[in-house]
Amino acid sequence: MSFPSYKEIEIPLLLNIYKKGGKVSSSSCYEPLAKIFNLTNEETMRLLSDGTNRPQWNNMVQWARKVLVDYKYLHNAKKSGNGVWELTELGIKKAEALAAKIDINYPDDVSDTFFEGAVRQINVNKYERSKTARDKCIDHYGHKCSVCDMDFENIYGEIGLDFIHVHHITPISKIGKLYELDPVKDLRPICPNCHSMLHRRTPPFTIEELKKLMR
Repeated sequence: MSFPSYKEIEIPLLLNIYKKGGKVSSSSCYEPLAKIFNLTNEETMRLLSDGTNRPQWNNMVQWARKVLVDYKYLHNAKKSGNGVWELTELGIKKAEALAAKIDINYPDDVSDTFFEGAVRQINVNKYERSKTARDKCIDHYGHKCSVCDMDFENIYGEIGLDFIHVHHITPISKIGKLYELDPVKDLRPICPNCHSMLHRRTPPFTIEELKKLMR
């Protein structure tokens, strides 16, 4: 996995700070963002070539933070304090607008042609996935997990009604341009536990592989 560009880090960083209450320590951002971009431990520990013994990944996140300061989305260190990254009022408004469009689990509607943009996966999400495509997938397969057959409504009653994650058979992070999504062919309903297990490996396990691992 190659490092994302500086530009690709900006929005995930902004949303990460927003979802943690708008004020975080700088050190708390590196690992969550690395997971978003599926970086390995080796990649996150890789040092810059300038002899300073600084991790390249931390440096890239810090540069993205600097850009957000330039955008007036984050306070500068003089205002927030050293080692603290805090959203400005403008940054909060920007993050709120983005959060309304980018849902980590169930992103926004797109047209019925189901074109989905993806250069890198931002959290199970962090991208322009289609809620319409999600609904089409569930209409076809139902709300039962495709791996373990769990049905949340059967177990939790009313509060579990209609609850399920949707898994992309081909990770969005592997797709570098617009593609036409087939909700039945490309998506599957998966419970959160199995969804996490599918992504315990890069590339993710297939549904059939995970079924064989179950005891």
